[in-house]
Amino acid sequence: MLQLISEELIRRPGGSLCPDCPVTRVGVLAHMIPPQAGTCALRSLAVRARAPLPSRWFKEYGLGIVRRGIVLRQRFDSHGRAIAVDAVGAGGLVSLALSGAAGDESSVGGYAINDVLLCAASADGMRSAMEADSETPKDVVRLQSQALERMERLVDARGRMTVVERVAATLLALADTLSPFRKTDAVSADFQQSDLAALVSARQESVCRALCALERRGLIARGGDGIRIVDRHRLEAV
Repeated sequence: MLQLISEELIRRPGGSLCPDCPVTRVGVLAHMIPPQAGTCALRSLAVRARAPLPSRWFKEYGLGIVRRGIVLRQRFDSHGRAIAVDAVGAGGLVSLALSGAAGDESSVGGYAINDVLLCAASADGMRSAMEADSETPKDVVRLQSQALERMERLVDARGRMTVVERVAATLLALADTLSPFRKTDAVSADFQQSDLAALVSARQESVCRALCALERRGLIARGGDGIRIVDRHRLEAV
């Protein structure tokens, strides 16, 4: 079974920042990283492609920001069936705090679509940062608003009448919101048809036929780098 790669502090020796620090890149939660040499309040968590997010993360951390890779978040019903609820790329917020009266970590989860590096904050760390800096609560609201918009787009796509319509809307949602600070016209090749099937709530075979239909109509193109949106206007019309 694929296992957790490592867990280390973001701050490197000598107090220098990681070169791809998501906090400095997107300009949020700056108070979590001291301006002088010291220890970052975020922890760097790594998971190999296709491995599940460790269940203990949902007890130890409040939120995370994707530094590299893509996370697919899930919820589980009372029978243990997984429902995909979100897909989060670089710079996006991954909610890790348990919700509900029971706070049952068995009801939430997810997995890494590709190799993922996540910068996570503990609940206590977030509380301290929010009390110490008036901008941190605004940053958290900003990140949560982006996450809500992303999930609303995915819910809207899942509610379309046909699988072709669901796939078209999901591709647009992923291209627009997967990495909230960078809009693209492509969906990474790391997204497998099984991942898309989970997001649109359809069988993988049906998703395959839908992608072929959209490609035949010249709306998308598939290649080694993933799925590229060729005609956004017509794809939106679908």
